[in-house]
Amino acid sequence: MAQPVSEELISFLHHQGKQVELCEHGRDAAQRCGDTPLSDFFTQALSASRGVLKRARALLGERLEAEASERAEESRQTVEERSMDSFPASDAPATY
Repeated sequence: MAQPVSEELISFLHHQGKQVELCEHGRDAAQRCGDTPLSDFFTQALSASRGVLKRARALLGERLEAEASERAEESRQTVEERSMDSFPASDAPATY
């Protein structure tokens, strides 16, 4: 059974999104000031942060998909079990 989606991953996604925003802000400020080395630094940090954010989103999607699949399978099994349990009660009486 797959692990439930962790609150830590969701929290990480939130904070990583903020990190991307901070990198964008830092890059833009450095560009406005004409500080090329600092702008380059923030551009590299932005690229890395976006890559991490993309991977975290993919991981979250995989986990959500796995959980949904497991719930669907459990639901199907429950319906099948209940159907089998009620099967004799749904038979017509054999009085012919």
